[in-house]
Amino acid sequence: MNAEIYLRLPDDVELLKWVDTRFDHRVLVKEMEDICIYHASFRGAHVALTITPRIEGGEFTSLFFAGSLPWTTDAECARDAAANVRVLVRSVPDCLHREDEWLEVSANGEDLVRWDAPS
Repeated sequence: MNAEIYLRLPDDVELLKWVDTRFDHRVLVKEMEDICIYHASFRGAHVALTITPRIEGGEFTSLFFAGSLPWTTDAECARDAAANVRVLVRSVPDCLHREDEWLEVSANGEDLVRWDAPS
């Protein structure tokens, strides 16, 4: 399974602390400019994690997970990250939605938003 979420201006230390509570044995395997690729495991299965800060020069950091994951949807991952990293998180919603709508999760709750909508 794959999951991708977008965190608004996360603290790097808090972000990696959260990742480490969900996965075992995180190891940095490649660093290119701003992109970091890690390998880890979940219940003994391999997981790859790519972190790309400030995507498209903006405020959001992309986290892309590939492999065995503790969540079944991107939205579950976003909810978990928002609750634990304590930043605004966007992902693909669980429900049917318009193509340009994203799930936005924060301490204030959840909403469907357009990516370019002010937060």
